[in-house]
Amino acid sequence: MVKWRFGHVVAGLVVALVVSSAAAAFIYALGGYDLGIQHGRGSDLGRVAGRVALGEDPRANEPPISVIALLQLPLWCGLVGVPWFVAGRSWHKLFVSTGMSARPVDIPIGLSIGAATQLLIVPLLYVPIFWLFGDLDIAGPARTLASKAHGSGVILLVLIVGVGAPLVEELFFRGVVLSALREKLPQWPAILVSALIFGFFHFQLQQFPALVVFGVVNAWLTVRFDRLGPAIFSHIAFNMVTVVTLLAA
Repeated sequence: MVKWRFGHVVAGLVVALVVSSAAAAFIYALGGYDLGIQHGRGSDLGRVAGRVALGEDPRANEPPISVIALLQLPLWCGLVGVPWFVAGRSWHKLFVSTGMSARPVDIPIGLSIGAATQLLIVPLLYVPIFWLFGDLDIAGPARTLASKAHGSGVILLVLIVGVGAPLVEELFFRGVVLSALREKLPQWPAILVSALIFGFFHFQLQQFPALVVFGVVNAWLTVRFDRLGPAIFSHIAFNMVTVVTLLAA
């Protein structure tokens, strides 16, 4: 078993951002894609390295969804590669140490909680925010991504958002980050801090409140069931509700 430390968290985040930034810069230059970013919509680093797949910046030459999918791999390699290396390059040790396991009961529990969070909790959360700041287009980034999906692109979209992101992000943010924080903090402060890190890493200001709340929900699921299964299926439902809604629009 690996005892996760906050140094492992920092290393995973830094490697993920640096490697994905370099890969994105190379691919965008090779393809001649426009890196212009609308001011006030997020940092270059966040767009390129963190969540290129969720960017809403206008581009004269936008990358196809196949390129967007490719850009997730360096990011995911960082989030998974560092913990894998720390775990002695053993997948078994990594999965055991992060609680990467699931039971049949996790499917209905996770899917129902994830869908309820997206459909009920998030809308209620934004009522006072809309009242204070006006009607914010919080679905803009996801809508931009969904608009790129046609034919086989829909399959890629589902694989990126509905499968890859839940597996990778739960392993890192709940399996590594939350575990490291629980070594130093009481349970609920650890849950809250892990959710804040999860929200900040997406580099999406308008979506930040929803991401933090969702991070709290999934961190609680991980603590409650002592495995990642419920949180993984919750993440799948949370993401896929948005994907299905936007594709059906």
